Order: sequence, then structure tokens, then C-alpha cells
Amino acid sequence: MALLLPLAEAWVLMLVMGAVHRGVAAAVPAVGYGTAIMLMVGLSFLTAYVQRMRKSS
Repeated sequence: MALLLPLAEAWVLMLVMGAVHRGVAAAVPAVGYGTAIMLMVGLSFLTAYVQRMRKSS
């Protein structure tokens, strides 16, 4: 179940970035689903790392 959350977040991120790319600013890159998954997994790892560092200090 925990694996599905980044996949759902990545899908939403892909849709939002596509909407911003098309509607607001063409300078915002439109990303595919695979790229969005990699971004969300990376952000999840970074968040977990920062939380662990805050606990230890």
C-alpha cells in the first residue's frame, strides 16, 4: 500500500505540470509518468532523510 502513494502522487504531479505547461507558461516542461515517478520517489527519500536527521539532533 505504501508503494501506491508515490505512484498516485506522481500521476497528480504529471497532470498538474501538463496543465501548467499548456495553460500558464510554456517554459514549464511537460513531464511524463516515468519522470514524475522518479521525482516523487526522490522527494520521498529526501523527506525521509531530512526527518531522520532532525530526529537525531
